[in-house]
Amino acid sequence: MPPSLKTFWFDLGNVILPFDFTPAFKRLSRHGAQTEDIRKFFKDRPYLESACDKGTVTAHKLYRMLRKHFGFSKLTYREFQIIWNGIFKENREVSALIRRLRREGYRLILVSNTNKLHFDHIVKTYPVMGEFHHHVLSYKEKTRKPERAIYHKALRLSRAAKHQIFYADDRADFTSAASRHGVHVHTFTHAAGLKASLRQHGIK
Repeated sequence: MPPSLKTFWFDLGNVILPFDFTPAFKRLSRHGAQTEDIRKFFKDRPYLESACDKGTVTAHKLYRMLRKHFGFSKLTYREFQIIWNGIFKENREVSALIRRLRREGYRLILVSNTNKLHFDHIVKTYPVMGEFHHHVLSYKEKTRKPERAIYHKALRLSRAAKHQIFYADDRADFTSAASRHGVHVHTFTHAAGLKASLRQHGIK
């Protein structure tokens, strides 16, 4: 069966870059707080995730909030940046797949809920980001998954009919929202499953 797909959307976190905030919480705790108290700070403020993703709470504002709440008087902003960016690892199998798709002439679009601090670091650290034709980022678009506007932006950049687009994300609520726009979706758990899903669309 010849491939029917022309454009691929990829999520970033936990697809290309698995992440875990626990090491960041532990490193912050060295400045005078319990790791679980730092974790609770974020759990008690669920609005922060969306606010950081949309850029209404900047990294520097978050730094000031943590510094004030926990009394981190010796924590510099530069140290905070290093700690907050140290949560990622690369799924090299997914990165290799992305590079292969680019070589084969497919259009690639990153669709990510992220913030400026993280993405500036990611672009400098992980060359696979350069394989994408476009980065559709929540903090730039001021909208985030699963809101309609971010998918509409990706659609406008896709240069393909909806049935020619394939989207991989680890969040089932995000793939469900995208499927309502008519694109093919895959809820990511591991690279082998993603490749199996692609084979069903004629991508070997």
